[in-house]
Order: sequence, then structure tokens, then C-alpha cells
Amino acid sequence: MDEQRKDTRDRVLAVLRLIPNSRWWAATKSEAAVFGLTSLAAAWVKHEGKFSAEKLREFIEQKIAPHCSGWQELPEAPPPAPRDWRDEATGEVARNPWTDPPDLASQAAILAMDPATAKHLQRLAKDGGYTFAYAKELRDAEEQRQKRAQIRYGAEEHTPDKNVFLDPNNIKAHAAFTRENDPLVVERYRQEAATPFSCPWTAATFHLGAIGQIDRNDRTAGGIVRAAQKIEEAWRKSDLEEARRAEEEAAGKRRAAEALLQAR
Repeated sequence: MDEQRKDTRDRVLAVLRLIPNSRWWAATKSEAAVFGLTSLAAAWVKHEGKFSAEKLREFIEQKIAPHCSGWQELPEAPPPAPRDWRDEATGEVARNPWTDPPDLASQAAILAMDPATAKHLQRLAKDGGYTFAYAKELRDAEEQRQKRAQIRYGAEEHTPDKNVFLDPNNIKAHAAFTRENDPLVVERYRQEAATPFSCPWTAATFHLGAIGQIDRNDRTAGGIVRAAQKIEEAWRKSDLEEARRAEEEAAGKRRAAEALLQAR
């Protein structure tokens, strides 16, 4: 690998750390991901004419990130609370349009104005009113949401010592971790272990549909991705040729050494 490619690799990995919720630690453990990100950065620099960490960060975050499996989901926000729709003059509560007789016009209106309240009203109509079972469902869902938001996972956790699921053969450790931790923690760790950082334009994780979507969303970004594919192909050919030369050189040295040993 030449020095320019090494410099581009180091720069893009540093930029990746600046992007909120990027799983940069997963990228550094994948040769294919590092190769893809480096070729993308090289194509972007060629298009822009110079390197800018901030502009490259914006490009990856806005144009590329949605099409890679390299980002953590943001903590789930609390769902919007249903609103108490009342007549301002009389204080009368609006009738639930999903109760008998159904009011189709009002159903369409509340679905358009306030989907959260519409969902709530639909459930009330289904249950025949507000029930303890529904109240418990809402409470449990909020508890689950808060638990998921509190689960910490980053570079420190993304090692086989901390995330035993990164080692698929360590079945005993899997069982112990599952037994000793909350199911939501187990789910998150399994998900992290099973989700590599992938780039759709790199040969190892090529995805034509994702590339097409990038191009449809932004033709410039699509052009840069296609240029990255060509750069990667050229690098692969160069690396292969370099490896062949090294093998030939090693084979020549081995033959020379064997000849010296036989001459004794």
C-alpha cells in the first residue's frame, strides 16, 4: 500500500469518528469496510480537488450513511402523547369516530391532523374503552424504550471479551451472557455482533440497489461512488500484482537457498 492510500485511509477513519452514532469500531475490524471507505474518500477528494474533514464528514453522513450498515440507530424517542381534543367554547370532548356509529369523515380528519391520537382512539374503540390491560401495555412499552436507550455500546464493548457473540464458537460464553443479562442487552449485543460495517460499492459487500438509490437521491454522490468502485478495482489489481511479485521473489530466494544446501 502506497503512502497516499495510507494517508487517505487514516483520514477517512478519523472522519468516521466525528459522525454521531457511527460504528467506526466495527469498520476498523473489517478489511472490506476500510477498503471501501478509503476508495470513497479518494474519489471524493478527486472530485472536490482537496481534502476537508468537515466537508467529507457532511458528505458521508448526509449522502452515504443511510445506505451503509455502519450506523447505530438513534435512541428511540418517546412516542407522541394522544391529545384531548375539546370544543374551546363548551369544553365538550370530541367523539371517538371509531365507535358506533362510525364517522368516516372524522376518522380521516384525525388521522391527518393527529396520527398518535387516532391510534389511541382506535385502540379505545377496539377495547370498548380505556382498560387496565392497555394501560399496562403503554407502561411496559415505555419501560422497554428507556432500558434500550440506557444500553451503552461502543468501541470498548466491541471486543470478544466484552461481547462474547463476536466469537461464534464460544457457545458456553453465549449461554452464560444470556443467562446473566437483561434480554434487551443480549439482543443489542447479538445485533452488534451480527451487523458488520458494510459499504454497498465495495466488492465484498456489493449492493446494486443501494448504489442506484444513492444515484437517484444525488447524482453527484452517485458519480463519486462509481468512481470509488473504479479506484478500488485499480487498487485490488495493484495489490494482486504486488503480491505476485513478492511471491515470485520469495520463491526465487527459496530456490537459491535450496540450491546452496544441495551444493554442500
